[in-house]
Amino acid sequence: MKKFFVLAAILFAAFTMQAQRENVQEVTIKMTKKTHVSGYAVNMTSYDADAIENALKQKFEKENKMKGSKGDGGFRAYLNQPFAEFGPAQYDIYWRVEEVGKKNNTSLELQMIVSSGNMNAITSRNNPETAANVKRFLNDFVRYVKEYTLNQQLNTLNGQLEKLNGEKKSILDKQTKAEKEIEKLQKDIEKQNEDINNFKKQASDKDASIKELEDQIEAVRRQF
Repeated sequence: MKKFFVLAAILFAAFTMQAQRENVQEVTIKMTKKTHVSGYAVNMTSYDADAIENALKQKFEKENKMKGSKGDGGFRAYLNQPFAEFGPAQYDIYWRVEEVGKKNNTSLELQMIVSSGNMNAITSRNNPETAANVKRFLNDFVRYVKEYTLNQQLNTLNGQLEKLNGEKKSILDKQTKAEKEIEKLQKDIEKQNEDINNFKKQASDKDASIKELEDQIEAVRRQF
């Protein structure tokens, strides 16, 4: 009997831990004023709406080459397309990021509807295997958004670093150019100083010659 209670306690703890990890809920989603459809919702308050939407587009459209379009009720739609993580069939997939809750207590929620066509929504009752795959995808997507956000931050920092390295190279190039110009100016100054010294020597020689001639003229004058 004691073993039974121990086993029951273990199973209950495991179930509780699983429930804590299971963030996705099956809910009825108001798609338009007149259309309510069964779907899935997961709280995404830890991230901003742009990050969630861009991560979803990357997942569906870049990684899986799916074609998205604008659907009713602010949903993004992927109509009659395969998505292996849900199963082998063709699906109509709709998602949107909504702010839910009361005015002073709102949160972000990712809402998704998966249909087998003609708005025949897939649920745990009519297709438990696919529904489980959708839930698994959405739970994994929470981690995917975190990785996506970190990669975006890394790309931003790498871009800033690249820009700084470009600016550094530009400054170094200007410095090298300036140093070459300074070196050329120094050589020009040295050449000009050399020319000035030559001019001074020539002028001094001329002054000496003029003085010598003036002395000779003065000497001649004295003879008369």
